[in-house]
Amino acid sequence: MSNKVGDNMQQNLSDLIKQIDVMKTKKVQIDQEIYAEQQQLMKTEQELQILTNRLNELEEFLVKKQNEKSELNNTIVQTEMARNKIAESYKNYLNFLQQQKIHHLSSQQ
Repeated sequence: MSNKVGDNMQQNLSDLIKQIDVMKTKKVQIDQEIYAEQQQLMKTEQELQILTNRLNELEEFLVKKQNEKSELNNTIVQTEMARNKIAESYKNYLNFLQQQKIHHLSSQQ
C-alpha cells in the first residue's frame, strides 16, 4: 500500500509540475501579448498626437481664413456702400447740371 501511495504521490507531483509548466507557458504568452499591446498603445498614442497636432493646425487655419473672409466681406460691404454714394452723388450732380442747363436756356429767351 505504501508503494501505491508513493506512486499516487509521484503522479500528483508530476501532474503538478505539468500544470506549473502550462501556467508558465501561459504566463510567457500573456507577457508577449501585453508587450504587443503596449507597443500598439505607444504607436496609437503617437498617431493620436500627430492627428491632434494636425487638428490644431486645421482649426487655426480655419479661424485665420474665417477672419480673412469676414474682413473681405466688410471691405466688400463698405466698398459697395461707397460706390452707391458715388453713384447717388453723380446722379445728383447730373440732375443739378440738367437744372442749370434748363435755367440757363430759359433765362436766354
